[in-house]
Amino acid sequence: ATYKGLIYANWDHDAPSLEDYLSDARFYMDIMLDRTEAGTVAIGGIQKWVIPCNWKFAAEQFCSDMY
Repeated sequence: ATYKGLIYANWDHDAPSLEDYLSDARFYMDIMLDRTEAGTVAIGGIQKWVIPCNWKFAAEQFCSDMY
């Protein structure tokens, strides 16, 4: 099944449909995936950054709630 260009797979024949499974989460996915007219682009491969700082600074910045 697909939703907004994302591909989902499930081997369970008794599983609910993708739309039923996503339920109210579709609202939030739509906000995330429809941010621009250009759509969402998946960038493959490995993403690496070198950040000259204490490891805790980078960890806190990448997992924060963006306050």
